[in-house]
Order: sequence, then C-alpha cells, then structure tokens
Amino acid sequence: MSVLFILAVCGGCAISQPGNQTTNAEPPEAPASLPPGFAPSAPEMAPQLDALLTTGSSPEQRVRAIQLATSWMFVDEDGNCSGIESDSPHALQLHPSEFAEVTLQLVDGNNNNNIELHFSDNYPPESVSAQRWDTEYARSDQDAGAQDIDEALGKSEAVELDGSAIIVSDDGHDYIYFVHAVWPNGNSNYAFRTESASNP
Repeated sequence: MSVLFILAVCGGCAISQPGNQTTNAEPPEAPASLPPGFAPSAPEMAPQLDALLTTGSSPEQRVRAIQLATSWMFVDEDGNCSGIESDSPHALQLHPSEFAEVTLQLVDGNNNNNIELHFSDNYPPESVSAQRWDTEYARSDQDAGAQDIDEALGKSEAVELDGSAIIVSDDGHDYIYFVHAVWPNGNSNYAFRTESASNP
C-alpha cells in the first residue's frame, strides 16, 4: 500500500505555554488562537484502531485495522501547531493480501457478532461512521478504470453503530469495512475485513 506523508507547520497556530511563551508577530501582544476545539494535548499521530470481535462465549478476536488517508494536527514541543497529511488507496483498492492480518472470523450461527472499535492513546474520536462492501466489489487491480471504481463505491451498505460498536449479522458474505473517525485535531480512515463462518 503506497502512502504519502506531508509534514507542515501550520501558520498562525502557535500557542502560549508557561515558561515558553510564543505569540504571532502581528500584533505581538496577542497570542494566536488554536482552531476551534483543537486539543493541544492530542498525540502527534492520529490514533490507531483495533477492532475487537466479541461473540458471547467464543474467544475474542482482535485485529489492528489498516490506517488509510489521514489529516492530523498537533502541538509540538516548541508550542507550534504542525500538520501531517497522508494519502492512500481506498479500502476497495487494497490487494487482498493486505487484509490477511486484519480479518475477523464470524462465528457460525451467531447473529450478534459485536465489533468493538478501540482507538489508541486513550483518545476517542468525537464521531465515528462506517460503511461496508461485499468483497466481490474489491478492485485491487491497478488497471481498473475510474468508472469501475466509482461503480464499486456505489455498492456500499449502511452499517449499524451502537456507540463504539458495530452490530454484525452473519449473512454468508465476506465484507470490507471502512471506518471514518473525526477528532478536533483531524480525521482518519481505517479498514478491516470480516469473513463469514460459512466461507472459512
């Protein structure tokens, strides 16, 4: 998976800290304000996502989701606001081999497979949304045309969220899940896969 990272110092985003006071040049007496809701204590990288499958008495399964395109801002040790932008293919364009370590196996006969979403750094997002595609719509072939990709993207299905958990019923199909999380400091996309108990 190819990912592009861009690190930039955000202009007009310095903050004032005890013992290390930083202000904008114009006017010097007025410290620059942070973006609305910005959390100066946020981690320097967008949190990772662990997907935890719980199915009653069956053993728990945990996978670290693939982190996709991300836009993130943070305050560095000098009190400056910096930004990181990363780009990646869409989840449907990833090669199937990339899901080998991020696949949850649903349990046969259990229609209450709950996938709990756990974000690292003890920094939960303000909002989370999710959608999924049957794996038949995966388009990892680099020669796939834009129209083919657009048609596949249009086949997404709604995902039911209960707080930070995805409610899953095993309908005999394998799915690619796409999760979008938003914080005051930015947003990030994630992907993982589920495999039906009838398709081992």
